Amino acid sequence: YSPEYLAEYNGDRVILCASIFIVLHIFFVCLRFVSRRMKKAPWGWDDAFIVAAAIFSFGVIASCLVDVYAGGVGYHVVAVAKNTPWKLKTWAKFTFIIPLTYLPAIAMPKLSILCLYLRIFSEPIHRAVCWITAGLIVANCIGSMVPAFVICVPLEFLWNQNLPGGGHCIDIDAWYRWSSLMNILTDLIMLGLPIPVIIKLHVSRNVKVGLAITFATGSIGVVTAIIRFVGFFTRDFAEDGTWTATRLIVLSIIEPGLYLIAACLVCLKPV
Repeated sequence: YSPEYLAEYNGDRVILCASIFIVLHIFFVCLRFVSRRMKKAPWGWDDAFIVAAAIFSFGVIASCLVDVYAGGVGYHVVAVAKNTPWKLKTWAKFTFIIPLTYLPAIAMPKLSILCLYLRIFSEPIHRAVCWITAGLIVANCIGSMVPAFVICVPLEFLWNQNLPGGGHCIDIDAWYRWSSLMNILTDLIMLGLPIPVIIKLHVSRNVKVGLAITFATGSIGVVTAIIRFVGFFTRDFAEDGTWTATRLIVLSIIEPGLYLIAACLVCLKPV
């Protein structure tokens, strides 16, 4: 490998993305609670889920930054193996640590939005869909976290393929891929949920459009979820893992970040 190839680095993308979303998280979460205070609105479960979402989102960012600085992410795997081989062990461990923060960071803001819907919707059918969607979100979160604990047996096989007696790992790309599919499905359900309610309102068309836009912000993360989902069909993230990990990590920061921002934006309108 040429010196230029070994020196290539793209980890600065992760650092830039993380820095931007740290600022955005703080700004929009504070803005949400300032808005709630101005309206003198009582705290509810949606607020509790927002706090939890912020904690897990910051956990995702922290894990991703550690993976860059201590796991060699951003360099080609051959460069890490040649220059700092001990970092490969850290990188491999964060392959399953990051999803343990990412998956709840996705679920919490969506549950917050559904709690808001339950406060607003009065028709039994709409409330039933909210509860079913919440159940799907929780089930997908828990079900997708379970494989992290059996990602490789024994776990050391993840970073040391020369273990005496060998070992085996799950299909990591498939694990990431299919957990993203349920995120897209629940996003589409949440996007369509408020439409029948808005149509029935006896208000002007401008108000209806404004309300529709407000509720639509609750699913802006669906675009990132689709990009992430398609990416697992077009690229093998296990190949040259520390190099290709930057794209996955950037999306893992952006997606829950957008959900958190969306959940805060929904509450900035007096709906």
